[in-house]
Amino acid sequence: MFPLTRWNPSRDLVSLHRDMDDLFNRVFGRTERWFSLPSMMGEINYPAIDVIKEGNDLVAHVELPGVDPKDVEINVTGNLLTIKGERKSEKEHKNEDYFSREISYGSFERSITLPVDVNTEKIKAEYHKGRLEIRMPAAEAIKGRKIEIETKEEPRKIKAA
Repeated sequence: MFPLTRWNPSRDLVSLHRDMDDLFNRVFGRTERWFSLPSMMGEINYPAIDVIKEGNDLVAHVELPGVDPKDVEINVTGNLLTIKGERKSEKEHKNEDYFSREISYGSFERSITLPVDVNTEKIKAEYHKGRLEIRMPAAEAIKGRKIEIETKEEPRKIKAA
């Protein structure tokens, strides 16, 4: 059985673009690119996020290399986690100066739906070496508890014969 993967049309278009470039380069030799698909579509800039469960907490690990934590905003509403930010270029270069350009700069925004509501008052975030960790305790109502079933039975009366 094959694992389910999330369909991302942007990734498929970029992959098709790369394959077409490879085909043209093999047939016609190395040519200069006239356009860049991501620049035509606007920068597609989503940070990678892993969310795991640790005890009663949900922990999100967000890859943000080269992003200053001061340029990142985290919002949680109900069970929706939103991360906004901006990766700024340290130096400004003209497009003609680049031999290769794969690192994207600019604004990004990523929202994911969490499996449960979280207690927004107790969320903590730490940034270390390009990785943001967001620890979110599950809301009290979500923890769950075992419900005991009460029984009200009348005592049985035994009739004497």
